[in-house]
Parts: sequence; C-alpha cells; structure tokens
Amino acid sequence: GFFLLLVLGVLPLGHNILVKLEQHIQPPATMPADIGGILVLGGSLDTGVSGARNMPALNGAADRVLAGVTLAQRYPEAVLVFSGGNNNLSGGGAPETLYVHQLLNDIGYDTRSVFFEDESRNTHENIVFTRKLLMPQPEETWILVTSAWHMPRAAAVMHSMGWPGKVLFWPVDYRTDGVARAWPPAFDVADNMDKTALALHEGIGWLTYRLTGRINPRGEKLEQ
Repeated sequence: GFFLLLVLGVLPLGHNILVKLEQHIQPPATMPADIGGILVLGGSLDTGVSGARNMPALNGAADRVLAGVTLAQRYPEAVLVFSGGNNNLSGGGAPETLYVHQLLNDIGYDTRSVFFEDESRNTHENIVFTRKLLMPQPEETWILVTSAWHMPRAAAVMHSMGWPGKVLFWPVDYRTDGVARAWPPAFDVADNMDKTALALHEGIGWLTYRLTGRINPRGEKLEQ
C-alpha cells in the first residue's frame, strides 16, 4: 500500500490523464455575434463549508463562475444560468446556487436576469434540468462552461441527450500546462496525489455514465 501511494505521488500518472482530458476539447477559435444562453455547471463551491460558515466557500473550480459572468458581460442578451443543487448523499443542506447567488450579490453583480437551477445533483441532472427549465430552441447557440478536465464528459452528456441547437464548449479551470511528461516538473507529492485523485474521480464518472446509459457509446441521441 505504501509503495503504491509513493508511486502515485511521484509519477505524473494523474497529470498525464488530466492532460489528455483537458486537451480533448479546445475553446472555440471564433465566436458568433449572438448567443442564446450560457450554462455554467455546478462544482465551484463547497456547499458543506458554505453552509457551516454561512458564506460562499469557493473551491478550485471557481473559474466556472468567473467565466460565466465574463461571458454574460460579453453577451448581455444571452440567458445566464448557473446549475447546481446539493449533492450531499444525506440530502441535507442548501443548494450550491444559493451561494452562487449570494456571491454574485456580494460583488455587486445584477442577478435579476440570472437563472439558478437548484435541483440537480450531478452533471447529467445539470444539463437535463436546465433544458427542462429554459427550453432552449434549435436556432439558438449556447455556451457550456465547466472545468477543462470535466468538459469531455459534460459534452458527451449534452450530445447523448440531444441538446437543441448548437453548443460551444468553454473549458476553464485547467489543472495542467497541457504537456504530458514521463517525470513531474516538480517533486510535489501532494499535487501529484491531488491530480491522480481527480483523474480517478473523472474516470469513475465516465464508467458510471456509460454503464447507466447517460452517455451513449454509439454517439446516438438518447430520448429524455
């Protein structure tokens, strides 16, 4: 056990897996003049800590919120929606979007035209519930915002469910420099372990979604 932990903490296994995930989908080279909506997936705050401290507690994926606000300022006519409930297995606690709402108010951002989808507990529900809430139209172009390492799975869910219209993918929250290595650039066991844990989490997510039919391996749209 100790030897395995040592190997995972020294070798850049997690780093290289994250590189592959992050490089899989690139930001759009050009952007259209009009955007119908901007969907920001949850995962930017720790709901447990936020509830305990009664204030928004951002985590390493906070770039998602920042990117959503930045894009909304660039496209003021677009619908901005933050999607994220509470994924606490016990079912208790406030939804993540409650704290996103509080955070935006705290920094002076006008939230009167912002939508907050607060029932979803995972990536699949983020997308399915938002579609039911806002009913995107086939002629609209939407932007999907999430972490770069998470984008391949989120994009696959969107494709499998048959999201109407065109979707542009806006990856943020990069954890690597995009270069795969045989040896880590710095001897940082904690960082290597964090990246390995994140890569394992995403791998389990992929497998679970494939086994449960949330991602169609044949690339065909699934009925909702």
